Amino acid sequence: MSKKIILAIVIVIAICACFYIYWFLLKEQEPVFSLAEVERGNISQEILAVGTIIPDKKIILQFNTQGKIKEILVETGDKVEEGQNLIELDSSDLYIQKQQAEASLELAHAKLKQLLAGESAEQIEIYKTKVKNAEKSLEDAEIALQNAKQNLKDVEMSCETNLTQAYEDAINVLENIDLKVYNTFRIIDLIQRRYFTDSNQESIIIKNNRNKIEQEMIQIKSCVGKIKNDSRNKNIDTCLLQTNSSLNQINNSLIIIRDTIEKPTYRDIVSSADKTSLDTQRTNVLSSINDITEARQTIAYLKISNQTNINTALTNVDTFQNKVNIAQGALCSARDEKALIEAEPRETDIALYQAQIKQGEANLSLIQKQIKDMILKAPIAGTIAQINQEIGETVNKGNPVIVMFTKNRYQIEADISESDIGKIALAQTAKINLDAFPDQEFFGKVIEIEPAETILAGVVYYRIKLGINNEKNFDIKPGMTANLVILSDKRENVLIIPLRAVKERDNKKIVRIPIDSKNFQEITIETGLIGNNGIIEVVSGLKQGDKVITFIRSFAK
Repeated sequence: MSKKIILAIVIVIAICACFYIYWFLLKEQEPVFSLAEVERGNISQEILAVGTIIPDKKIILQFNTQGKIKEILVETGDKVEEGQNLIELDSSDLYIQKQQAEASLELAHAKLKQLLAGESAEQIEIYKTKVKNAEKSLEDAEIALQNAKQNLKDVEMSCETNLTQAYEDAINVLENIDLKVYNTFRIIDLIQRRYFTDSNQESIIIKNNRNKIEQEMIQIKSCVGKIKNDSRNKNIDTCLLQTNSSLNQINNSLIIIRDTIEKPTYRDIVSSADKTSLDTQRTNVLSSINDITEARQTIAYLKISNQTNINTALTNVDTFQNKVNIAQGALCSARDEKALIEAEPRETDIALYQAQIKQGEANLSLIQKQIKDMILKAPIAGTIAQINQEIGETVNKGNPVIVMFTKNRYQIEADISESDIGKIALAQTAKINLDAFPDQEFFGKVIEIEPAETILAGVVYYRIKLGINNEKNFDIKPGMTANLVILSDKRENVLIIPLRAVKERDNKKIVRIPIDSKNFQEITIETGLIGNNGIIEVVSGLKQGDKVITFIRSFAK
């Protein structure tokens, strides 16, 4: 081989190597998504188990619910077929609930239909009128609020004016009392200097009380002088209180002086005119005490009355403010309702009504199942051996009601794991394959679930029994191995996606939705039943035809 040929081969190999390195190693790889479409279909949940054929034993039948026996349809010794009704409980209340559920479902369908059709012109006009009425109500409420605020101002001004006048009247009373007390003192001073200049006991009493009156007079004059300079209400209140105390002291002194004058020594010495003058001054003092009391009571009454009137006016303002707030809320609601009925139906609203329909269907299905549970059926053909209760008696969940023998002389006993036993219920159907008859498929139903656990190799199991349908009379024998496929639950016409498309994060179910060939977004969905064939029910979050990512091969660098 010539050198030129060898060189050419080397060059071709080098070019191919460079192309491979660029294309497969250096070129950015775009992500490759494996996608699945959200579809409608049926989903079933099956439990696989291995059981053993055992000789026929008594089958103990029980209800899965509580109720009163309405009718017993069989007698001891009767031969019954699979699925035959044996006992019926009173389900009248459930039928009422069923009617209500059907009505609610019908209403939900009607609402969705109305939403899609839109509101009529007459209905829209009603909402327009509702908005106008709400606007008028708000206007009336705002006017009433302004009136209440103006009334509050008027009340506050009136209260202030009345109280100011009361304090001005009190000042006049105090000034008048100051003058009266001065006149009283002058009369007492004159009597003391005219008749009681000796050092006897009577003169001392007169002199001491004359001095007390003088002190109280000075106190009143000082008090009145202070409020002339500073006529704040609190100073007037203090002066009224002090003056009232001083007047009472003066009155006490006048009583003592009058009693002293009437003692035998001076009774005939003091002139009648002076006695009369003294009595007149005491009357003036008592009158002054009444004037002080009346002035204080007037002020106190006005303070209470004013506060009550102001509080009432404030309450009215708060009341009408609340009415304005309510009217504003009502107007907003009316406008929102009008805008809502005038707008095209939103996807979220449609989804909401559809969800309500699904909820109604689920509720109806639940009630129908409860009605079905009120009838005890023969799980397999056999003979009634014992009936434990009578018509009218109450049956509790799990209580043995009927004992029967199976027709085919054999049952299947199987142990179900702790994780699956909660999915097993009486009367569930099962497909059965016997190793002895590999080409034959048998069917059966769950007829008993033992409440006590069974420990096998340290693992908790629960034992169940199934009746087997052997219509073709195969030569079934005890000890044969039975492979069981128990149908624990199923859903029809629901949204389904592959289970591998669902991820779990923070106790939420997540799926990835492609945006383009390189990017995707994650959304939260609500899931339901998990099927045995790698699919899962989607309750909400997706719609039929959506694409979900089941696998991502690579990402762009």
